[in-house]
Amino acid sequence: MAVALVEEGRELRNAGIEVPILLLSEPRPTEMVEVVECGLVPTVYSGEGVSAAAAAASAAQTKLNVHLKIDSGMRRVGAEPEFAVSLAQSIDSVNIWNLKESGLIVQ
Repeated sequence: MAVALVEEGRELRNAGIEVPILLLSEPRPTEMVEVVECGLVPTVYSGEGVSAAAAAASAAQTKLNVHLKIDSGMRRVGAEPEFAVSLAQSIDSVNIWNLKESGLIVQ
């Protein structure tokens, strides 16, 4: 399943939905704790998003699956291609601790 907002993911969890729920856009850093608490899979495309996800997962002492989104030309959201490798490396650098890259979105 995929949703646009953290609130939508929370509602699905509260309704008893247990399958993975992907957030299609990067949550605000202040929402990452709720993302972890609800067991959602955030999409990240900024260093700030990666840091917030890592901090929230670390505080909860859990691993968090994330999807990396790369902007391939649609100019919506996503990491610029020239920054994608370094962003993936930053996810990988905290993988040992609390982040696990579980997917890639290119649009």
